[in-house]
Amino acid sequence: MAQVNVPSAADIAECGELGVLTYNLTDLPEGVDPRSVRKCAGHPLQRITPEIAARDGAPAVSIMGKRDCWFGSPFGCTNNYYWKTCGSNGEWCWTARDGGFGAWAGCSTFQDCSIDIDCGQGDCGQCGCSC
Repeated sequence: MAQVNVPSAADIAECGELGVLTYNLTDLPEGVDPRSVRKCAGHPLQRITPEIAARDGAPAVSIMGKRDCWFGSPFGCTNNYYWKTCGSNGEWCWTARDGGFGAWAGCSTFQDCSIDIDCGQGDCGQCGCSC
């Protein structure tokens, strides 16, 4: 039977609406230390408004939570978080360290970004590649 992390009441309170990332330890990619897995599931920038997106030249997430498709640059930095395109039909993702299960990838400018960082993984609306 797979071992599933069990969040504590403190973790639930700390993460709030972001939710606690739950996962099977046996499903983590090879080389990912369970201690490096982020606590909160959702991305801190859950919804990027079209106004912020236009200003930053970034893909947007609508007020309803669905990601707008993005056909511009292949990666970028918005509000100090790195995103990248990940499909041929406008799909994009927020990126995360440690096979997508670690801390959300941070940046100061788009030049800090790398196409090699994985899309965020887990059970959250901001995880994975979509639009």
